[in-house]
Amino acid sequence: MTIKETILKLNEKYGSVELGNLLCSGSFFSDPASAQYHHNSEGGLAEHSLGVFLRMLDLISDPDPEIIKPCFKIAMCHDLCKVGTYKKVKKSQLVKDKDGNLELDFRGKKQWVDAEGWDKISFTSPVLGHADQSIVIALRAGIELTDSELMAIRWHMGAYETQGGENSYRMSRAMELSKSVVYTQTADLMDSKIPMTTEQLIQLSGEYQGEG
Repeated sequence: MTIKETILKLNEKYGSVELGNLLCSGSFFSDPASAQYHHNSEGGLAEHSLGVFLRMLDLISDPDPEIIKPCFKIAMCHDLCKVGTYKKVKKSQLVKDKDGNLELDFRGKKQWVDAEGWDKISFTSPVLGHADQSIVIALRAGIELTDSELMAIRWHMGAYETQGGENSYRMSRAMELSKSVVYTQTADLMDSKIPMTTEQLIQLSGEYQGEG
C-alpha cells in the first residue's frame, strides 16, 4: 500500500468526500513539505501530514473514533497552503548519509553535490499567512472546521510563529481553550525533526484503518 492509498483509506473512515476530493484535486501527494528542510522530497507533504496525524494520536491516551476524526482533519489540512507551491530544480545540496547525517570529507569539511531539488514558486502571500491560507483553502473546498480545529491549524507552527503583542496572547488563549492546539504543535514539531519512514507510516496507519 502506498502513502496515497493509506491516506485515502483513512479518509473513508475519518474524513469526508470533500476532503478526499481536495487532496486528490492537486499535487498534495507529490509535493514536498519544504524546499530544503523537513520532508523535502517528492511526496513529502503527504508523508508529513500522515506523520502529524499519527503523532497526534500517540500523544492522546486511548483515542476513540470521535477524537481521531478531528485529528485526521487537522493533520490533512494544516499545510494545504503548500500544495502547488514548489518546482523541481537542479541545485547544490549537502552530501548526507542514508540516516540524514552530514558526510564530511577527509578534511572534516562539508561536501556539496549538484542534485535535483526543490524551489518555491511563490513565497509570501500578500494577504494571508501560512496557516491562514490553509484554512481558507479547506473552507472553500466545503470542509467544515470547528473552532477547535481552526485554532489547531492556525497555531500549528507554535514557537515558529512570529510572537509579540496580540499574536502572543491569541495563541496562548487558543492553547488554553483547546488541547488540540497543543497536540498539533507538538506533533508537527516532532514529525518535522524526527520524520518516520514510509514503511513506518503505512504500518502504524494500519491500526486505524478498517470498516466503521
